[in-house]
Amino acid sequence: MTEGPAFGAELGRLARAVGHGPDFQILIVEAVSDEARRMAREAIDHAAKERGLRVAEVCWDPTADADGLERLIVAAAADTDLIHLSGASDWLTYERWQGLNIRRDRLAESARARLVWWLHPQNVAEMATQAPDLWAWRGGVYSFLNVASPNVSPLTSFDFPHEARVNRTDPEPRRNRIREIRSWLEGTPQPELVYEVAREWGDLALSLGEFDEARHAYQDIALPAARLHHTAQEVLTIKQALATVATEAGDFGGAIEILKDAAEESGRLLGADHPDTLSSRNNLAGAYRAAGRLNDAIPLFEETLTTREELLGPNHPHTLTSRNNLAAAYQDAGRLNDAIPLHEETLKALTQLLGPNHPNTLGSRNNLAIAYRAAGRLNDAIPLLEETLAAQEQLLGADHPDTLSSRNNLAGAYYAAGRLNEAIPLSEETLAALTQLLGPNHPHTLASRNNLANAYREAGRLNDAIPLSEETLEARTRILGPNHPDTLSSRNNLANAYQAAGRLNDAIPLHEETLEARTRILGPNHPHTLTSRNNLAAAYYAAGRLNDAIPLFEETLTAQTQLLGPDHPDTLRSRNNLAVACAAAGKPFRSEEQPGTSA
Repeated sequence: MTEGPAFGAELGRLARAVGHGPDFQILIVEAVSDEARRMAREAIDHAAKERGLRVAEVCWDPTADADGLERLIVAAAADTDLIHLSGASDWLTYERWQGLNIRRDRLAESARARLVWWLHPQNVAEMATQAPDLWAWRGGVYSFLNVASPNVSPLTSFDFPHEARVNRTDPEPRRNRIREIRSWLEGTPQPELVYEVAREWGDLALSLGEFDEARHAYQDIALPAARLHHTAQEVLTIKQALATVATEAGDFGGAIEILKDAAEESGRLLGADHPDTLSSRNNLAGAYRAAGRLNDAIPLFEETLTTREELLGPNHPHTLTSRNNLAAAYQDAGRLNDAIPLHEETLKALTQLLGPNHPNTLGSRNNLAIAYRAAGRLNDAIPLLEETLAAQEQLLGADHPDTLSSRNNLAGAYYAAGRLNEAIPLSEETLAALTQLLGPNHPHTLASRNNLANAYREAGRLNDAIPLSEETLEARTRILGPNHPDTLSSRNNLANAYQAAGRLNDAIPLHEETLEARTRILGPNHPHTLTSRNNLAAAYYAAGRLNDAIPLFEETLTAQTQLLGPDHPDTLRSRNNLAVACAAAGKPFRSEEQPGTSA
């Protein structure tokens, strides 16, 4: 760490972490000189005072073991928001690091406070290797190894007001915060502080679904500041953020190019097996998956999972993330026999590691339920979704984004099970909450609107379904682009609504366009492509075009039998549709299975 502006920037980073981070954080501060420690301590306490946080100090008792230190921290956290942990240099042996490492989850559950660990540089290196799980939860490492120059601007040069904490369940505080940041940046901000502030701006805009604004904050302000005043890792962080914006906006090609560049740069600068490189590789695989390029995504997810298992162990949080991502990619590819066991393993590990009601465990339970639903196992999926939703409502609140996501998933499962009297009210509640929380054009809101339109269609409420489907398609086309998978889903659903209303001249061209686009973008045997092929065949059948319908039904049935298995609901539906079409045409239909119920 150099003197002067870099020291000031580090003070700014630390103060922002104290003021705006989550209730539980591990903030690692390395400092040697008394003057550097004094200045850093003053910065922390100043930021805490501004936010109304209570501060305490716990000294590492040289006679205590890790269990004793845990008790001290938990006791202090009972009536404190921020705890300085000092005097550790002589206390930290390998055994004590191991003891703290295995207590990580209990600390997170019981000590809901910001823990500022004052460490010698040697201790920081030890923590990374001897307590890797604890290290993985660090909120940041803040280095003050040189005394600041007299010209460092004091922390009070942050001349813009702060919310006590940005409220992630209400958009208005985020918009207020963005206005404050813009005002500050339009003044004469300290250059070394611009990166952190602009990054926050981008994060807030992204959370609101304001993609152009997020891209501007990241690309035009944060990225140049990172190149001028920070390290390669900060540059990579902003590249990842830009890729996230591109993915959310449906620009998968742009996201993939950014992430390929980031992964190559990270591997070159940090090494192929560095955690940040593995994260970049994981994110690139995620972009491939979002683009429907599963043949690229799955091998990359598999490689990343194998490497993380070897380096971090099978139950490390990053390993579990990779396992979950691979399971999701298998699921997208219709490989449910591969996906479901991975989801089950991940849920079991997270339950043991974090407990049954940890947010990550609940997320994993939700993912397993979705896989069960995709496999047609609705009797397994629905109870799991109901349990997850009840737990999230109790732990996170009714309007938390994760809770709303689970409510939407449960409504979808009710819809798939034909329980429309339960699906429709739940979908209506979810849409109203998401519209208020995220705005009418956020991707999550549009997904909820799409699901409600489907439920209306299935219930025969076509006068409600068609306008809602048309609005959703228009918004997704405008915001995400015409070839985004979500846009294609909306086009497919609108075609289904037109068909249900007898408007075949409107439905058939839409089905044809959707099938062509899905074949081109996702491939001929992607589950969504097969759905479109089946729907087009059904529209041809409804129009009396049996010679067009029957070959499409046959192609769809063959592919679904191979991909999903003979007993999957989609396969059974296609088999039944083919049987009905053959009967109408006076052609024989031979199958070892009896036709399924009518589509």
